[in-house]
Amino acid sequence: MDLNQLAKQLAKDIISKEAELLSVLIQMHKENWFRRLGYPGIFDYVTKELKLSEAQAFYYKKVMEKSFEVPRLSEAVINGELSLSKARRIVPVVTLSNCDTWIKTANTLKQRPLESEVAKVNPQARIKESVKQVGPELVQMTISVTPEVAAQLKRVQDLEAQRTKEDVKWNKVMETMTKEYLEKHDPVKRAERLSSRKLIPLLPKPGRHAIAARTKHAVHLRDGAQCTEKLTDGTRCEERRWLELDHILPVHQGGLNTPENLRTLCGFHHRGRHERAHAS
Repeated sequence: MDLNQLAKQLAKDIISKEAELLSVLIQMHKENWFRRLGYPGIFDYVTKELKLSEAQAFYYKKVMEKSFEVPRLSEAVINGELSLSKARRIVPVVTLSNCDTWIKTANTLKQRPLESEVAKVNPQARIKESVKQVGPELVQMTISVTPEVAAQLKRVQDLEAQRTKEDVKWNKVMETMTKEYLEKHDPVKRAERLSSRKLIPLLPKPGRHAIAARTKHAVHLRDGAQCTEKLTDGTRCEERRWLELDHILPVHQGGLNTPENLRTLCGFHHRGRHERAHAS
């Protein structure tokens, strides 16, 4: 067996399957399959249902989203003109008017020269924001900020050094700022502080009323400020953004503003609940 030829053929098969999968994912998006399966979007579907890596999911997501604006991009991948990897790299700069030029450029350049060409047009594309585990208790973060934000961070570093009388490193600056922010704004932290207070019990009234702050705190504390919806694989939705409170028994059916009748849902699953209720 010629192992070299076999390896080449397998490599071609991988590229071909990537193109086929992209085509299927685009069609699934158009037919609303992700929502029907209980996933907020392509990223969650690819990582949870297809069990691909977050990096692979990111490639498909970026190329698919750009393809709605520039259909020629996905066509080039599906037709075998361009690999998914190179398509992802030109996403920050490709437009309807220049896509043929960039597809040709991507086909003639290797990865790093291509990234350099993209960075000339869009410098931000050169910075790959990432969070990477580099040790048992150490995570490396890569971000880009404006000069103004960099100056503000330096000011925090100077103030913290003055306060502690120590040479404060950047990781300490980040630790200090995140602790300060979370203590002030994290709804779970606020709920923990308020849970120790002795308050007169609320008597919720029927009908639609604003949800009392202490009721919201109780729900945040119980749900951990995370969507409570169960996905098709039995796991809990991991969304901690775009959260809303949903009445388990609707208000028009007599549901009250009590912690027992409220649950935390992300916007996607909240809309899905109401759509299914209206359809039934």
